[in-house]
Amino acid sequence: MINKHLIHQVVEAKALTCPEAIAVEYASIKLSYATLMAESDKLAQALPGQKGDVVAMLCNEKLLQLYALLGVFKSGLIYLPLDSQHKDNHWAEVYNKLKPQVMVSTDDQLEIITNYNNRFAHSINTLLIIDKDASGLLEIKRYSWHE
Repeated sequence: MINKHLIHQVVEAKALTCPEAIAVEYASIKLSYATLMAESDKLAQALPGQKGDVVAMLCNEKLLQLYALLGVFKSGLIYLPLDSQHKDNHWAEVYNKLKPQVMVSTDDQLEIITNYNNRFAHSINTLLIIDKDASGLLEIKRYSWHE
């Protein structure tokens, strides 16, 4: 039988039945399902936009990718993973055809994002820089290019 629930719904259901069970082990970090949901909720609440808007994600950190995936899905937005290794024509296509309004990324990618945001016809309005503290909890900073 195929499970027809979305990934964030599966994780949320597990958090309700086994909130203290370990959901993620990453390096020296262990997160319970309850913590994983609380942290991804932080990102979901920080994301601007309306259901169906595209959120681009540029991040190499696996735990932050998971937070972003769950947060974007919970908010009803469309998750668009990006790779800094892609060629310029790929980035141009992403920016100009998909027109993401929000970028979720990390400080180490800021130069790349700013460069592309200034070069293409479409530019992303809002940037959320995410990081994690030593215990794996999410930290979010919000920036806008058009204020």
